[in-house]
Amino acid sequence: MNCRLMSWLAIGCTLACACTAGGGEGPESGSVERENAVAAQQSPLSGGAWATAPLMNEPRATQAATLLASGKVLVSGGVADPISLLSSAELFDATTASWSPAAPMLQAHQWHTSTLLQNGRVLIAGGAMQQGAELYNAATNTWSATGPMSGSRYFHAAVRLRSGKVLVLGGYDYTVYPPGPLASAELYDPTSNTWSLTAPMLEPRDAPRAVLLADGRVLVAGGFGVAEPLASTEIYEPVSGTWSAAAPLNQARFYNTLSTLADGRVLCAAGFNGGYLNSPELYLPASNRWSVAASLQQARTLHSATVLADGTVLAVGGNDTVLNFPAERYDPAANAWQLTSAMNARIDLNTAVRLNDGRVLAVGTYDVELYTPPAAAGIGSPCRLSSDCRSGFCADGVCCNSACNAGTCDACSVAAGAKQNGTCKALSGNTCDDGDTCTQNDVCRAGQCIGRRR
Repeated sequence: MNCRLMSWLAIGCTLACACTAGGGEGPESGSVERENAVAAQQSPLSGGAWATAPLMNEPRATQAATLLASGKVLVSGGVADPISLLSSAELFDATTASWSPAAPMLQAHQWHTSTLLQNGRVLIAGGAMQQGAELYNAATNTWSATGPMSGSRYFHAAVRLRSGKVLVLGGYDYTVYPPGPLASAELYDPTSNTWSLTAPMLEPRDAPRAVLLADGRVLVAGGFGVAEPLASTEIYEPVSGTWSAAAPLNQARFYNTLSTLADGRVLCAAGFNGGYLNSPELYLPASNRWSVAASLQQARTLHSATVLADGTVLAVGGNDTVLNFPAERYDPAANAWQLTSAMNARIDLNTAVRLNDGRVLAVGTYDVELYTPPAAAGIGSPCRLSSDCRSGFCADGVCCNSACNAGTCDACSVAAGAKQNGTCKALSGNTCDDGDTCTQNDVCRAGQCIGRRR
């Protein structure tokens, strides 16, 4: 299905529903949690809790949401229906769990980007049929225009660089003939309030996803090219203002998400390519390599992905045909996905923001929900994922004081051979496999697997 048509069908369905409603690779250390990861992938767990939040003042789809320095959330623009663009904006106050109108934008924006600047203002850029950008000043609740952008774009990506400038790239331009995806990129400079072109990407990308890497470069992955979904990826170097090709994805996709993890890797999750995808991939910047990660429990497209305080990633929505479509969390340490507790409404085309208190605000077309992550458990408490534990280690079904990852040669639960739950014990006498084909009769000795030479 054409990606333009698909997006508008999704919006129409979402708005209609709103009206009627009123195996992959872990960290490069090579450690792999044993049965915990398998159990997490196979069992629908109750990870955290969802609660309904007050409704917005007006329903909207394709909006943008940004956490302000004050802790409030700015929700801007979108559409009230497939042809009615919105210039209105609203503020969510997490302390009172309430919405209040913000000053309306200077013009309507949808499928735009919203980026918090270092000075606390918010940059709104682009949107369907729009060529402009504007700034929101939270202190005065006012909007002001920036200098002109190079042209019209929507379904683009925006990343704030270390310098404070904002890189805006790709997207789609409907104002030219023939309309099509864009390779162009431009930079917004807050000090001069102006835009300037930078080098174009290596190929046009509609609906690209982009994130800032730990070294300050920008990774772009996925999107729809001139005729098909893209597997190619590329990296922008801010110092030289140039692009270079990076390793391609294992599977071409668009409408995916891209999230930078605490360890510097990048998670590319789900998306669309002939159908909804449940396949994620992990990018290792140091080796410029993508590896296949454990599959999501639910296929998703046009979903949101939010990195939580504990380093896990929350995927919300992404299916406009299933009522109360479940969310799920990804644990990078265990390379496993875990379903959260049930949501209370359909939140498919959503924007999600992590609040200062660690909760996540998920804003759908009409319904709004708040997610509270599970509290981290202490040593010896039952667990399924490393993120369940304050120690960061889940072994043999309990929170452990260390990784305890020597296979059958150590244990962290009484059931597995430890003296007490939560304290890793080196074992002796168990059979094991040291991975050396030249040895036999391998056996555990003080936590190490030792084999005899043939």
